[in-house]
Amino acid sequence: MATNTKSTNTKATNTKAANVKKTISEELETAHPATDKTASKLHETIDNTAETVGSVEEKVRESITETSEKIADTTEKAKDQNQEILESVSQYVNKKPVASMGIAFAAGLVISRLLK
Repeated sequence: MATNTKSTNTKATNTKAANVKKTISEELETAHPATDKTASKLHETIDNTAETVGSVEEKVRESITETSEKIADTTEKAKDQNQEILESVSQYVNKKPVASMGIAFAAGLVISRLLK
């Protein structure tokens, strides 16, 4: 009788295992299209993101180039203006040395008062 019970238990276990295997197979078959659809959507999202990032990168590079050019132009203009001011002051000092010394002295007094 013990052998009969073992045999019945083994058959029941085998039947349960077969049912579980069948259920898993059925679930996998129904999950496969959903997985494919999800993978497809993910690939599409990644492609769209890559396009967006590429577009943004291009705009940033253009902006950096434009800004760099503007900075170079502004720097050049500032150098030119400084050179013009230096030449103008130099000409004034050469034409009117006594007045230039008086202006320098007065400026020195004002600055020394401000710094006290």
